Amino acid sequence: MKSITRISIDSEFIQAKAILGLGHAAADQHLIASGIAHTILRPGGFMQNLLAMAPMIKQGVIVAPTAEGAVPFIDARDIADCAVAVLTASSDVRGIVDISGPEAFTFSEIADKISNLVGYSIKHVSPVGEEARQSFMATGLDGWMLDAMLDDTANVARGVGATIHKGVKHITGNEPRTLDTFLEEHIHYFQK
Repeated sequence: MKSITRISIDSEFIQAKAILGLGHAAADQHLIASGIAHTILRPGGFMQNLLAMAPMIKQGVIVAPTAEGAVPFIDARDIADCAVAVLTASSDVRGIVDISGPEAFTFSEIADKISNLVGYSIKHVSPVGEEARQSFMATGLDGWMLDAMLDDTANVARGVGATIHKGVKHITGNEPRTLDTFLEEHIHYFQK
């Protein structure tokens, strides 16, 4: 084996000791300690996660307990492009590389963007405390994943993971896809 390419989580979530960050940090450290040549890609939120919110968005709301925390969502295709570049040796980047989309947006801004494209009003609601827990439980989350999502969104609300990284360009030579382009390509998911 010449090298391993691993997809992890944005370094800010590891530094914040977020629940999801801790597991990724342990796996990253294990790979680093192995001595095997490696590239660890560390993306933040995926644009594709917005597609899972489509049923809620069609109801005119995005419920996410993130306050006005911004996320530089990355298109999963950009993550794949980075992995392909590293795995096929068209990029010689090794080590840890944070990757993100080119701009950070709050869920309020995303709601406005989708509203403008679909022609109906969508608002962002950011519940707190027990109301946040209940909103996630209503989607079927429970156990450790419920705790992880509450922790993740609380970190976003505090500004964790808002940094825009240049890793996609560094690895692939291409700019990352924009949220506007992603939404335009996938708008049918959000239309009533």
